[in-house]
Order: sequence, then structure tokens, then C-alpha cells
Amino acid sequence: MAYDDQSDSCWQAAENATPFGQVNKSSNSFPTKVEELFRSLLNSNADAFVIYDMDGAAQYMNDAFTEIFGWRREELLGRRIPFVPDHEKATAQMYIRLLFSGEIDRCVFETQRLTRDNRLLDVRISGSCYNDGQNKPIGMLSIINDITLRKKAEKALANSEKMLERLSAQILNAQELERKRVARELHDGIQQSLTGIKYKLENALAEMPQIHSGPNASLQAIVPLIQNTLNEIYNITMNLRPSMLDELGLISTIEWFRTEFLATHGDVEISWRIGVKEDEIQDHCKIMIFRIIQEAFNNIVKHSKANRVRLELMKRDRNLELSIKDNGIGFNAEEYLTETFQKGGIGLSSMQERAKLSGGGLHLVSKEGEGVQITARWPIRNRLM
Repeated sequence: MAYDDQSDSCWQAAENATPFGQVNKSSNSFPTKVEELFRSLLNSNADAFVIYDMDGAAQYMNDAFTEIFGWRREELLGRRIPFVPDHEKATAQMYIRLLFSGEIDRCVFETQRLTRDNRLLDVRISGSCYNDGQNKPIGMLSIINDITLRKKAEKALANSEKMLERLSAQILNAQELERKRVARELHDGIQQSLTGIKYKLENALAEMPQIHSGPNASLQAIVPLIQNTLNEIYNITMNLRPSMLDELGLISTIEWFRTEFLATHGDVEISWRIGVKEDEIQDHCKIMIFRIIQEAFNNIVKHSKANRVRLELMKRDRNLELSIKDNGIGFNAEEYLTETFQKGGIGLSSMQERAKLSGGGLHLVSKEGEGVQITARWPIRNRLM
């Protein structure tokens, strides 16, 4: 934890204390065999050990220190070690002051130190004072663990996770584009063709004599089949990608979704509140919010046995917040977090992923018998406030 001669001294906290080196010289308080054992124990350790006196001068360092940092003992003994980079000096001084003032007994922190050839290492330092017979500090012991490889591995892992997130976001975006393309083709192609067939068939039937049997009756029976097919294509198209999401926006799409849901599930009461304007919702969030609403209501129908649902889309604390709460049977949220439960296919992990990849986060609260509340938040950018 020492810092070089250009730094202000924080080592003078106990002005009259005797440096560690002087204890050895004057009182010979460490018998030779004990000292040899002490040095042997320190040298057998893979971590670097340094003992400082009250002036910050190195009184002892083990073999691991010389191997890690590159200095020879004779270059540093009795001197301050010039291995604290400028950006870490304030932190080093703070911990030295806290230790020598008695505010803390021990400090453990991650920082960086320089080698003799000026390479920067990531290290974990554990520092503590050692005292004389009157319990006054006379120096400090630092244990330095080189964590450079661990930090590189952590950085590589973090980069890999970011890359996977970007890839997942690209996959979701590609899926949405494909959904949009298929929905448009269904609407502009098959749906319009079937609409034309139905129109021509109805016209032909209107011009034919009203016969209630034979070919006429058979043709009349085809009309409702075509209409059912058109309705099915419409539902598929809207589930793939509601055209109104791009044309009218998210709020109108939520209103449409609520109406359609109630038409199919009239036994479920939906209360809702929208407290945000369309232009306050970022474009890339709109489809993600709609998909979360879709999945949440799908779960309510399949699993919750709820008869009341509350949906809110509001601005809160510079965040866009989506909240969906039902009064259903609920479930054990801790159990959900296990891999086995996630494989049950209720789609909550999908909602969390969508929220995360669109720059937000999703939180779930549930207990058995107390329903489920899903809360997703996205930061509102300054330009939108």
C-alpha cells in the first residue's frame, strides 16, 4: 500500500513510534530461529508480503514480491516502493490514514500497482497495522495478490456477455422483421385474395335463383367457411405484428388489444391507466412492451385463474413503467427462478429478456394465492422529457 517519495506522508500518524527496522536493530526482539521460520513461511506463500515502518519504508518483502514486481530486495529495503500509479495514490493514502488512526483494523480492496518495468497489474491488497508492547502502531503489513489474470478473464467474460446480448437483440429484431413481413404478406396476399373470392361468390349467389338445395345450397355453405378463414388470418396477422403498432402507435394498439382480449375472455375484468404520451415512448421499446403485454395476458389465461387484471403504463421517476397485476392463484417466485421451473414454458424468462435487451428491466413478485405482479421499466431519454 506504500506510495512513492513525491506523495505527502500519511505515515506519520504515530510520530514517536519506533520503526520496525529499528526494533530489530536495537532490541533484537526476533530470535534468529523464529525469524528464519517467519521468513520461510512468508517466502512459501504465493502472495506478495511487504512490511513497512511508520515512514512507509519497506523493511521486508518475500520472494513472491520480487517475482511479481521485478525489484530486487536491495533496491527497495529502507525505501518507499515506487509502485503506486498516480490514479491510485489518493486511495492508498486514505487507507493508510484510516489504519494508523485506528478507525479500521484491516482493509481489503482491489487496486492497481506498477512493476519495475512499468507494467500495470491488477491486485487485491489486504493491509493491517502491527503494534508495539503499548499497543501503538509501529508499521504496517500488506499482503498483495496479483489478480491480473482474473480481471482479464472477467473482462473477457463481460465482453462475451455483451456480445451475446447484442446477438440476442439482433435475433429478436430479425424475428420481429420476419413477423412483420409474414403479416404483411398474409394481409396483402392471402387475405385479400380470399376477400375477393368471398365477394365474387356472394355476387354469384345473389344472381342465382334462390334454391335451397343442390349446388346453390353447397355454394352458400362455402361463404361462412371463407369468412372463418379470413377471421383466422386476421387473428394470425395481428398476433404476428399488429399493423396499427406502426401506423397508430403503442397506446392505440394496447386499447385494441384490451378490446380483443375482452371479446374472447369476457369473464376477466381489466382496469387500465395510461399516463404517458406516445412520443415519450422510444420506438425500439414499443414492440417489446406490446410483446410483454401479450405474454403476460397469455399467462393469465393459461395459468393464473384470475378474474381481475390491472394494467398501467406510466411515467415514474424518469422511467417508463409497465405494471400488470392479477388476482390469480400466484406461484412460488423462488421456484420460478430455478432452471426446472423456467422450462415449464410460462414465458416469464422471455419477458425478462425482452425488457433487458430493449434497455430496461423486469421484476416479478408473486406468492401462492396472492396473484402475480409484473413490473417493467425503461429509462426515458432526456430528449423525450
